[in-house]
Amino acid sequence: MKHLIFACFITYFSTIFAIFLIRPLAIRTGLVDTPTERKIHSGAIPLIGGMAILFGLVIGLLTLDISLLHYRALLASALIMVFVGVLDDFHELTPHARIYAQIFVSFLITVIGGVVIYDLGNLFFLGSISLGVVGIPFSIIAIIAVINAVNMMDGLDGLAGSIVLIESIFLSALAFRADRYNDFAFLLLIVVSIFAFLMFNLPVVQCRLKIFLGDAGSMLLGVLLVWFLMDLSQAPRQAAQPVAFLWIMGVPFFDMTNVVLRRLRKGVSWMSADREHIHYVLKQRGLTDGRVLLILSICSIVFGLVGLWMTIFHWPEAMMFVLWVIFFLVYFLGCNFFYPVKGKSK
Repeated sequence: MKHLIFACFITYFSTIFAIFLIRPLAIRTGLVDTPTERKIHSGAIPLIGGMAILFGLVIGLLTLDISLLHYRALLASALIMVFVGVLDDFHELTPHARIYAQIFVSFLITVIGGVVIYDLGNLFFLGSISLGVVGIPFSIIAIIAVINAVNMMDGLDGLAGSIVLIESIFLSALAFRADRYNDFAFLLLIVVSIFAFLMFNLPVVQCRLKIFLGDAGSMLLGVLLVWFLMDLSQAPRQAAQPVAFLWIMGVPFFDMTNVVLRRLRKGVSWMSADREHIHYVLKQRGLTDGRVLLILSICSIVFGLVGLWMTIFHWPEAMMFVLWVIFFLVYFLGCNFFYPVKGKSK
């Protein structure tokens, strides 16, 4: 435990060190986010959150007394996502180029890392659903979905970081409960590195100190999150039923699914950009950035607590899934009642 506490301190200060080290270089090279019609903020903000989080996390991991062999594919995937994200932040890659990179990373995770969803659990009261040979393609789709779900949450100061931090805390709790010490330690360092980043990203932070995740950061957090969502949900050392992780991912999954369905109904690409995400909708209702962040963070905590509580008290998986679907339908119908689709785009 002493090694873990020491690694947490190293991770925290390494992340902050990276922020101050990279920030001047980012400003000089133009790796900044400037205000646009869709991006309303003051001044040019460095897009270095992803690089800082990865730097702090890797330094912290190197001080741990655990083997990192199992995480080689994860670390390689994280590095690739940050590299592609930095290119995207510099030159704005096409959506297809980002998807190709995510597909490549998905193959690394599933084929090289061996982290695959083979069992969905008993979702329909008919017994466990085994995917068999469909497991790898299903997992690839799941990885891409989670990466993009996190990326879509990155439209408000502190939001994506806070949501992933909360979800990582719940994942670490499940790993600890299942005696998976290596996963618990890795997740705890993720929590610490994100926490250090948020000190420079929350709405209350002054503009001269603020930094953004950038696409490098959001895709990095998506990869880190989906690895543990998948790995902890599968045998032989399963930490919880697969449906429990749907509860933990509730807020970003609900938002992504609702937005993608709305885009398809309007006849536009699901990868197109708009301002119909839940955080934008709440801001349009007159809420401040801080209140939107608080509301969505509380929602994420509630979803995670419900999933954790049902896991601890051994709720039937099908009941957990039915309740989750009901929550999604209420969310989906509510969003589309207050903000109906206005018709196809020309």
